[in-house]
Amino acid sequence: MRHRLYTLDRMMDERAAVARHQIAAAEDNDERLGRMKRLLPEVLAAELTARQRQVIELYYYRRLNIPQIAGELGLNKSTVHRHLKAAHGRIRRALHYSI
Repeated sequence: MRHRLYTLDRMMDERAAVARHQIAAAEDNDERLGRMKRLLPEVLAAELTARQRQVIELYYYRRLNIPQIAGELGLNKSTVHRHLKAAHGRIRRALHYSI
């Protein structure tokens, strides 16, 4: 019986430690997300080409899909997709190194 109580106490301590770690990790994530949101406009201006910025703006801010963007810009759908993918990569790298 004594062994079971020790095991139960130990398990409760471990769960409490995990919970504390999860709370700290969530706070860290909130801080990182805040920094990323603050840095995003700078990254868009500094890291992307004019065409990539244009595609990102149409896709995320005006909520157009790839065929609509292609029609509006007079580009092939695959070209729009390539610009979007390249922009995502540049944004991801820039934010990863900034945080």
